[in-house]
This record gives sequence, structure tokens and C-alpha cells, in this order.
Amino acid sequence: MPPASVLNVAGGSSTTVNEVVRLVAECMGCAIATRRVAEQPGDVRVTGGAIDRARRVLHWEPRVPLQEGVRRQVTHQLRAFADEHADAQTVEPAAAGQNVMATSFDSGVPPG
Repeated sequence: MPPASVLNVAGGSSTTVNEVVRLVAECMGCAIATRRVAEQPGDVRVTGGAIDRARRVLHWEPRVPLQEGVRRQVTHQLRAFADEHADAQTVEPAAAGQNVMATSFDSGVPPG
């Protein structure tokens, strides 16, 4: 394989930003307010990575389904939030996520 070759390490399937937002909301136990805006240059409607080369070269296979990966990430972020705010007794998912906003075709990063 030539130097600087690209290998996608992904889940092996595609998903939409809206589906990821739905999964995060489900894991957080709260609604996530979304605001639909016109499609922006560079937006993609569906994301996913072809993992054929990683399978061939690295003998790599995805082991964590998207829903489980999102759950683990939300759990990690809530723990990190709690660590940063050690003076708080508990971190409630709804309180931690109640002001999250996302557009329908953005990168998943809240605006602002």
C-alpha cells in the first residue's frame, strides 16, 4: 500500500445526521431541538465510509453498532461533564442536553 493511503474505519453502513440526533436524544433521555435550514455548500445528506480497504489490509471489522457507540459516547461525555463540574452532585441527561440545537443537514455540531 502506498504511503499516505486512506483507510476508512467506519461502521460499514450509512446513516443520516437526523438519525444520529435521534439516537443522541434517546440516549440523553430528552428532546433535542432542531432547526431546519437550507442545504449549505459541502453538506452531505447521508454519511458512511467504505471499509473494504481496512478489511483487506488490516483485517478490521466493525464491532460496535452505531446505537451502542452513540450510547457509549453520551455516557463518556456526561462523565466528563460531571468531572469538570465536580461541585455538582449529579448530572441529569436532560439538564446536560436541553439547549442542544442541530440543523438537519449540518455536520452534527450545534450552531453558535
